[in-house]
Amino acid sequence: MKYEEYHDRGMMKWQGMILSDHRAVLESESSVYRESYQAPIQQEPDEIEATLKRAYKSRYRVWLALNQLDSNQEYIERKGRVLGFSKGLVLIEKKGIPFDAIRCVEFIDSMPFWKQ
Repeated sequence: MKYEEYHDRGMMKWQGMILSDHRAVLESESSVYRESYQAPIQQEPDEIEATLKRAYKSRYRVWLALNQLDSNQEYIERKGRVLGFSKGLVLIEKKGIPFDAIRCVEFIDSMPFWKQ
């Protein structure tokens, strides 16, 4: 067979290569990850608001956990800069998030972006 005649099927040729042993290893590693997950602690609303206002004034990036679970039963997380506040919402990277939906807030970095 000449090289020019060979037609590579891409990923199709590898789909049958995942054996039950491979699948068992993947499932065991994912279960170890799930067991090590620790839910973020629920902060007081005053503490959340104070942290967000400080991040807004200082232009710090924040990490926050919402009071919503994803498909893996882990709290949904968001990262970004606080862009402002509006009628019970906080704007994080152009997304409005209700204050009462926030479980926990932490600073990602402690230096303003212009000093990095």
